[in-house]
Amino acid sequence: MKGAIIWMGKNPIVSNIVIVFVVLGGLLGVRNTTLESLPDMAMDRIQVSVVYRGASPIDVEEGVCKRIEERVLGLESVRRVRSTAIEGLGVVTLELDRGADPPAVLDAVKLAVDRIDTLPELAERPVIQEVVRRNRVVDVVVYGKLPNVLSRR
Repeated sequence: MKGAIIWMGKNPIVSNIVIVFVVLGGLLGVRNTTLESLPDMAMDRIQVSVVYRGASPIDVEEGVCKRIEERVLGLESVRRVRSTAIEGLGVVTLELDRGADPPAVLDAVKLAVDRIDTLPELAERPVIQEVVRRNRVVDVVVYGKLPNVLSRR
């Protein structure tokens, strides 16, 4: 290391050329770097929700969640299936493989869930949707002097 520093000290023209190349390389790198204030966040999840009014969590799990899980477990590009059963509502969430085509998997899930004919009679029609994360882009605040309308009454 000492040898390189001594050599650079003895050859100032070469060291200046190296510095210019390093600075130009940094500037070109910064110029080609993309800047995103709100990058796209793909969740790669599909959610199936079924309202089953008046049913206990156990009834929702047995009557809704397990039946949906059985149908969607073998689908292509589905990595993991999780379900939540609460009073009157069952939610099944499908996590997709990396690089999966969410619209194609969504269509496959819709077909699989539509083939279920053993859902309880009181259960509503399943709502199947892709989970999308939406970030706020702008907050708008408006203020100013307004007449006090309430005090005139």
